[in-house]
Amino acid sequence: MMAFWLETPGWVIIYGCMAILPESVDRAASMGRLAKLNAKQRSALLSPGRLSEVATGQLLYMAEDRPQFVGLIVEGFLRVFIAGAGSGRENTIRYVRPGDLLGVVAALSGPSATSVQTLRDSLIWRVDGAAFRRGAQSDIQIAWLMAEECAHRVAALVDEIVGSAFATVRQRIAHHLLHMAQSRSSPPYLVARITQTDLANAAGTVREVSVRELRALRTGGLIRSGREGIAILDPDGLQRIATEAFKPG
Repeated sequence: MMAFWLETPGWVIIYGCMAILPESVDRAASMGRLAKLNAKQRSALLSPGRLSEVATGQLLYMAEDRPQFVGLIVEGFLRVFIAGAGSGRENTIRYVRPGDLLGVVAALSGPSATSVQTLRDSLIWRVDGAAFRRGAQSDIQIAWLMAEECAHRVAALVDEIVGSAFATVRQRIAHHLLHMAQSRSSPPYLVARITQTDLANAAGTVREVSVRELRALRTGGLIRSGREGIAILDPDGLQRIATEAFKPG
């Protein structure tokens, strides 16, 4: 389902000659790559934006669409994935969290083969693509930081492709469980809220194979399935499985 955007109060305040971003947006910007910029630079890049709510399960855009915005994730959790034409199979290539930027490469280079879906209710600060480009061109440090972001995205994608190409299904499942896990204050301390079908899609396999591999991980005492999702009982053991094929981090 394509996303239904709900605009929420998130006004930019003008103070002197500089626009002041909403506190939640500035806090998110200070968590990721934009933390390298000062307040004036972040304002120049982000102040044309607006805050939008997107419900769980919505598609922000599909492959070959040209996103009309660059997003700073303020709250939520999203995935970037590719889908096989006609096969119905999907492969998640990136997870996006608060502080991360979304759509920079597409805004600078055009449409790609990726789609984006929210995995939890999300708040996204959306900046029009043309306004974002103007902001990036206004300061050499901002421009260099966007070049770093694009380079990082390319390097991360290559790592993901290498891991997916040479990893076993069990390694891919371990990798995605660790990336999706959310921390809790009581046991089990890590839980991945995902269905077996969605996990199979993320790992680029079919549900029957995913179920078999999850059974093996349960037998080994690494995970436990329950109503809240898949509890990770032995994160170190799961990490050892995943890092045999994927770079950690």
